Amino acid sequence: MAVNIDIRAGVNCVLRRITGCLAPGGVCYICGAAMDVGDYFACNSCINDLPVNYPACPRCAVPVVKQDTLCGNCTVVPGPCIGSSIAPLKYRFPVDRLIHDFKFHARLEIAGFLGRWMAARVLDQQVMLPECLIPVPLHNKRLRERGYNQSLVLACSIGAALKIPVNHRLCARVLHSPPQSTVTAPWRGKNVRGVFRYTGSLQAPPKHVALVDDVITTGATVMELARMLHAGGGAQVDVWAAARAGGRG
Repeated sequence: MAVNIDIRAGVNCVLRRITGCLAPGGVCYICGAAMDVGDYFACNSCINDLPVNYPACPRCAVPVVKQDTLCGNCTVVPGPCIGSSIAPLKYRFPVDRLIHDFKFHARLEIAGFLGRWMAARVLDQQVMLPECLIPVPLHNKRLRERGYNQSLVLACSIGAALKIPVNHRLCARVLHSPPQSTVTAPWRGKNVRGVFRYTGSLQAPPKHVALVDDVITTGATVMELARMLHAGGGAQVDVWAAARAGGRG
């Protein structure tokens, strides 16, 4: 299927009703340039310079040479737990700084900006919408430390735009493991093994869900969550993230 991927041209006119997109004081969040009243989070120059993740592997969203082509890793991994992945941006400057501020400095307005890019990519690729969005859960200890789950905030922005319900009560993180960012890539799978539990015990998982996270790095976290949902009876698990870092899917 041919994909019109001119997100830079369309991102400012898609889903403007997502709250929290206005730049504070009419200033571009990325470069600090003044903008006219009514402009959104970033100036046109910064939007045009954002690292768009296209083409990307349809299963894990890692950058590839040709669109609609699986990356080398996904061609040899049989029976994947994840059906498809969408991550419209690459995790490099200034996207890495935006996500860091959103995740660790409570700049929650960034969720609106990133959510618009994610929703635009979903609409552009005309993917089948899931029954609900499931944000990747935080352990209660880390949730108390941070004060919010950035994946839940992001999921609520996208869900409001695309009219998809968000369910953050179906899954819980029951083991407090070290942050993935502190673990080397070969150990990330072991670091998250068994950390999630399905908590909607009175009902089977929805047949089609999309997991929402800020960044896909190795994919270990979402893969573990997808395995758990499949074991509980879930049929299709997709992944929607704001950005894709390099590495295996």
